[in-house]
Amino acid sequence: MEYKRILVISDLHMTSGKDPYTGVWSATEDFFWDNDFSRFLQFYGNDSPSLLIINGDLFDFLQVLIFPDDDEKKQYNIDASEINLKYGLRTSESASVFQVDKIFKGHPVFFESLASFIAKGNYVKILKGNHDIQLFWPKVQEQVIKNLEDIIGGGQKSVVRSNVEFLPWFFLIPGKIYVEHGNQYEYTTSFRNFLYPYLPFEYEDAGKQVELDLSSFLVRYFSNKMESVNPLADNIRPLSKYLGEFWKNYPYIFITSIGTAFRYLLKAFNKAKSISKMKKKSSAVGEKNNELIKAESEKFYNGEKWFEESLFKIDSMKAEPILSNGPYRFLWNMIKTPLKGLIWVLPFYALFLLPDFSDLLKINEIRNDILRTILNILFMLKIPEILAALLLTILLISIRTWLRKKKDKKGKSKSDEVRIMIRESALKIAELLKVKYVVFGHTHYADINKLNNDSFYFNTGTWMGIFAPEEELYRNSKQFTYFLYENDDAKLLHWNIERDFPEVVVVVETETPLTQDEDSILKIFFQRL
Repeated sequence: MEYKRILVISDLHMTSGKDPYTGVWSATEDFFWDNDFSRFLQFYGNDSPSLLIINGDLFDFLQVLIFPDDDEKKQYNIDASEINLKYGLRTSESASVFQVDKIFKGHPVFFESLASFIAKGNYVKILKGNHDIQLFWPKVQEQVIKNLEDIIGGGQKSVVRSNVEFLPWFFLIPGKIYVEHGNQYEYTTSFRNFLYPYLPFEYEDAGKQVELDLSSFLVRYFSNKMESVNPLADNIRPLSKYLGEFWKNYPYIFITSIGTAFRYLLKAFNKAKSISKMKKKSSAVGEKNNELIKAESEKFYNGEKWFEESLFKIDSMKAEPILSNGPYRFLWNMIKTPLKGLIWVLPFYALFLLPDFSDLLKINEIRNDILRTILNILFMLKIPEILAALLLTILLISIRTWLRKKKDKKGKSKSDEVRIMIRESALKIAELLKVKYVVFGHTHYADINKLNNDSFYFNTGTWMGIFAPEEELYRNSKQFTYFLYENDDAKLLHWNIERDFPEVVVVVETETPLTQDEDSILKIFFQRL
């Protein structure tokens, strides 16, 4: 099929939207721009055929916190075990169908405009992400189709089934464009079997639930509670800054929510009993996942072997899910960073505990030694040695933290680590599949990067509101972003909701190169002790 243009959007994170009776939005809703999206589709939809690719996280199933009444339980065949009044519905096919209907009901303008776009002869392809992994269920896909058919009505119903398609993994135009959500390249959001994400454990829910990634656990048992207090909590960047404020203002909710999340994680691990059993039980699911990868390879290049091998290489590039190696490895990943920081300053504690330590630090012995100068100033201020040790420890940890934030292996900010990993994955994909443009979503940061002489990486960002102080000057152009491919040319654009017109996205280089790497700086610092 030849399209006049290809539009790629991602990460709308729609939940139950606005209550049609009260006009009040759900506390967990992140998408409030239905009317703006409608005008966006009108702008491009009249010149058909256009293709709209929704590249993952269209929905946020775990944040749909509406429960079925007795009649709806029967209608959707939802068992009582599927309902947790405190944390929401589980991930079964029937519960997910119910949630899709609630999302449609809360966003009528959005889906009416999408149906109108389709009715004009345009096409829509939908990929799943880590927040709408439930789109894997066949009945969920069917319910989306039926709801769009009901909106269009009349004799045009058939156009929905011919023009709407759910893709299991990626969209590809050979030699030109590769589109994938991108969550598989981050260890907190990756799935062992993204194409076949069944819960592998052999217990009563085997084959009935989706296996969740770590981020989904945190959404269900922590973020939803946080958003009940501040609905914009997960729109703030960096999130760590908000978590500090959340801890200060709501310590009880913070502690209990973290405790709940860990409790349910340990329950999940307990169902596996052991790492060896967990891997054995998931092997059958993995085999089915591999079959689906092979099926994808047969859709292109007449199923040539090199393409099949390339897809398996891309699948192997996924970050190892943090939950895949049992509770001990998970706990180690959680504590290793602070533990390294503690080990880093232990030698100083040993010095401070020496009884004659203060005698070693005489003012007249100081020779341009920064560390000893700081200590002597503390002692001159009559600060006890143990307290001085504590203050110096805090200083040392702060220096180490600052150095780590100033760089990663490519000289970038630590906060850019996920974006860097995804860029590197995009480069490998471009080389394996010989495509010019690799398009991801997931990070919520609009991005352009030249991968090599022939290929480019685009990230479509999000239509959500993201509030980051360092981007306040150009924040508006980082929202409502999308990828446009037209006349063999690609652009990253922003939909200006005030002008109802596309504009070029402002992408600012964030690299902060250092004159010396962290090891060299630390070596110099230690030489001065």
